[in-house]
Amino acid sequence: MRDAPAGTPHVYTIAPDLDFTRTLADNLLNGNLPVPGGARPDELDLVNWTILVPTRRAARALMMAFVDGSARGTRLLPRIRPLGDVDDDELAAETVLGGLPELDIPLAIAPLQRQFLLARLILAWAHNNSGNQLARTVKSATGQALDLADSLGNLIDGFDNDEVDLNVIEALFGADLPVHKAEVLGFLDVIRVEYPAALANSGLSGAMARRSALIRAQADVISASPPKGPIIAAGSTGSIKATADLLNRICHLPLGAVILPGLDVDMDDDSWMQLDQQHPQYGLKELLQTFEIKRCNVRQLTGERGDRAGGARCWL
Repeated sequence: MRDAPAGTPHVYTIAPDLDFTRTLADNLLNGNLPVPGGARPDELDLVNWTILVPTRRAARALMMAFVDGSARGTRLLPRIRPLGDVDDDELAAETVLGGLPELDIPLAIAPLQRQFLLARLILAWAHNNSGNQLARTVKSATGQALDLADSLGNLIDGFDNDEVDLNVIEALFGADLPVHKAEVLGFLDVIRVEYPAALANSGLSGAMARRSALIRAQADVISASPPKGPIIAAGSTGSIKATADLLNRICHLPLGAVILPGLDVDMDDDSWMQLDQQHPQYGLKELLQTFEIKRCNVRQLTGERGDRAGGARCWL
């Protein structure tokens, strides 16, 4: 692979037949991150590094990989954090120091609390819409309200992850509706109107909405006041809109890099351009478009083949 043009974002990938965790740790310890061919970090350097990973499990696995590398002089570990797992007080302080507006993100409603809130709103809707067939069904078997609340909660999370306003639901249904669709739209007022009002009255926010807000605040801090040491984001596919924005900012930093899992670098260009949303590589294709980098300029990190399945499970 040819060297990427100057100014190209620092984006790498690790092939699916490699142990992701071990390959990441080895390349960092060998000086290949955040830019290839760098000096190996000495035993005190790593404390100034920040590595963001998808899950707590991935963070633990990567920590163990660095511990295993201690024979090569590693004594202090980098800061390894799950994406979105942000300390509010620390982020608030960083926001102020970075000259950004004061952080004001409401706490998230607990999952069980949300389910019971939605169930209560569903039952209230059912009692006020006795002419609706779904309302009559709910009134005749009130236990269904909890099942419906769970389904509506998942729908809310999907909208929040994509940062789409729930009011778009009405536009999706159109203006001239048959009776059954009008009844469904009326039911969805539970999450389009009633639920946001109830959340606002309680001073809370949705868990996914709060996570996205925290990630965006973290991205703003990184842009306003870049960390003094390297910052690496590894293993994320950017499926959440806010996460994709954070990754984009990191890969454009002089000491930043993004490590993608299993990008298909061998697929021919025509097939790549024609990928649809059902293809497992589609999300990575969109992410590269966000980064404004060509697939041919994504560098491959090399490593030893090991327990591929075990390594992959840690990043799920």
